[in-house]
Amino acid sequence: LLRNQEENTKEASATMGKLRLSAVEHALLRNQKEKTMEAKADSEDDESAREEGTKNGSGISDTDAFHLMVGVVIALNTVLIVVEAMMITNLQVKPYFARLEFAFTLLYVLEVSLKLKEQG
Repeated sequence: LLRNQEENTKEASATMGKLRLSAVEHALLRNQKEKTMEAKADSEDDESAREEGTKNGSGISDTDAFHLMVGVVIALNTVLIVVEAMMITNLQVKPYFARLEFAFTLLYVLEVSLKLKEQG
């Protein structure tokens, strides 16, 4: 009788272990299926955005070259500000700095306008 109970307990433990494993496997498979469906949906969204010609990385304003150019403009503007601050008492160069500041302002307005046009 005691052996029979021990065997039943072992069988029950083995069955519970299998059930737990099945539940874990089921959860993993469900998780994998959800990720696959999400990736497929993202892919379809990217494809439809490319077809529209807007959003998600389309257009000039989302290229590395454009980002590099904007970074260079910002760096040059920073240098201009430093030089202008050092020469603030020199009235002869003020008109040149004003023109350069206006040019940088135009570049920034063009950047924002392009981004708004392409990305909304």
